Amino acid sequence: MELRVGYPYGSPGPRLPGVELRLSDTSPTLLMVLPELRQQEVAAVAKGECRFGVYEEGPMLFFLYCFDPVFSWSDTPYHRALEEARRPVQLSLLSERSRALLMVVLVSAEDGLIQVLRAVTLDPQVTRALWQAVLLQETLPPNYDQRLEQIYARLTSAQMARNGITCRGGAD
Repeated sequence: MELRVGYPYGSPGPRLPGVELRLSDTSPTLLMVLPELRQQEVAAVAKGECRFGVYEEGPMLFFLYCFDPVFSWSDTPYHRALEEARRPVQLSLLSERSRALLMVVLVSAEDGLIQVLRAVTLDPQVTRALWQAVLLQETLPPNYDQRLEQIYARLTSAQMARNGITCRGGAD
């Protein structure tokens, strides 16, 4: 699928709001479908300082993201088994210096149009942490949704960021 700002993400029309991490080979995509976008939100995702990270708790994996100055730390849970239900994920081996190229896609929930396409690199430490965590995910753990609720009852996204591995997007 070719992605272009001002064009629909997939088929035209409204989208359900939400944020998710999608993986394909060695290229992650952060898909952000948000309602009632304001200009400062679009600008923050397009050009603001961005930070990303990984928080793991057993088989539970959370991808963390922050777009200053508008979006503070937030997260989206990820499990390989849920991704493979949509399409198989082939994970490649990475070297110590490999950096994932993260594609950030901001979509307006009202009309499904792409507002921002931004590519940023993740530092080697976050790249390795993400792929290693995904590689360890075999099958969906029992009570997955209940485990998510328990973690969210204990931790905010900011707390996950303090306890996880984070980097500034595009930093050396």
